[in-house]
Amino acid sequence: MNYCLQAYVLELQRAEQISVDFSAPLMLSATAATCFRKTSAKIAPNLVTPLNLYTLFVAQSGFGKTSVFEQVLKPFYDKNSELCQISVSTETSPSRHSQLFVEDITSERLANVLAENNERTCYFSSDARKFIDVTMGCYKDKGTDEALLLKSFSGDPCSIERNNGQHIYLRNPLVNITVAVQPDKAIHLFRHKSLKDSGLLARFLCVYAQMEPRLLPEIPILLNADLETKVHKRWEDLLKEDLKRKPVIIRADKDVYPLYRDYYNSIQQRLGSNENIASFIGRYPEMAIRIAGSLHMYEFPAEEPLSTDTFQKAIKIQKTFFAQQQMNFIDKVNNKNQNKLLDKIYVLLRENNGKVPIRKAYRQLHIDKDPFIQLVEQYPWLHLDDGYIYCDSCDSN
Repeated sequence: MNYCLQAYVLELQRAEQISVDFSAPLMLSATAATCFRKTSAKIAPNLVTPLNLYTLFVAQSGFGKTSVFEQVLKPFYDKNSELCQISVSTETSPSRHSQLFVEDITSERLANVLAENNERTCYFSSDARKFIDVTMGCYKDKGTDEALLLKSFSGDPCSIERNNGQHIYLRNPLVNITVAVQPDKAIHLFRHKSLKDSGLLARFLCVYAQMEPRLLPEIPILLNADLETKVHKRWEDLLKEDLKRKPVIIRADKDVYPLYRDYYNSIQQRLGSNENIASFIGRYPEMAIRIAGSLHMYEFPAEEPLSTDTFQKAIKIQKTFFAQQQMNFIDKVNNKNQNKLLDKIYVLLRENNGKVPIRKAYRQLHIDKDPFIQLVEQYPWLHLDDGYIYCDSCDSN
């Protein structure tokens, strides 16, 4: 990470007691939000990747998510206020106006915002409960509502036909997401099978911030305002340039591809080890490209080649701040899922006098046979014998 960004991260830790694990990914997501609209990175002839990121920050209530977002993302809030004051009224769209980011919005309205803003927008929210509710389908009769987010991660064409006859065609939509939420809501999201199967969850970089108590010092500690201003000024310059420039591709130095290839191959060798994390780690090489592109844009002109040093930094950041925290959070989700399934097994056994055919059990619990058997075998008081599952005592724990 650039020296100024590193210094700002450490300054937030010193003056505001904000965890480095939280603030460093926030810096990176903010940087991506300044340059993803017109810039992509090219690692190989057929490997051109946009720079937008989907980042989910998971932290307990009382962490200070709102104040951190407002402080760090101030240049974006200020620019959005400026854009929203410029209102464009027409007969066909009287409420149309330019905007830099959205927060409380349905997928239908998001499509309109993209159409009205050159197919680019950001999603900022320090309390993303509504974002998660919308994604999980609270405004639909049935099913989830992630289709547009899937398209807007990679810039895939999207054609939308509505019941009122309105047609929206998005040729290359991109969204940059920076949202925070409490653990209970994030766990609810990550337990959703449909969202996992669709690949949406794997597109998120998950930051699981472990919070230490924030004690007030005897004398208030002042943040280095000059350092904060310097970082914010760089973001403002990047954003101004990104909003007006023509599309540009960062081309990588010839030695970057071997680094990417080795990282990609090492990930591929791990994919079969655990089905709970395979879809997530399979995205790591692509995420490294996006991170590298953002790091490059903060420090260098887009026309300068992406260096091996920058790409190595991106891999390190991806491993340190995202992969490790994401795996910790997924373990937490899976443990909660496992405990819930275990409770259902006990209920089923009690209803059947402590003994149930294995086939009946895993079908009734809506789980595949192999994961069911793997779960049961972890607990010595549950037994599998002659096609049945039974327990020593149905109310054991």
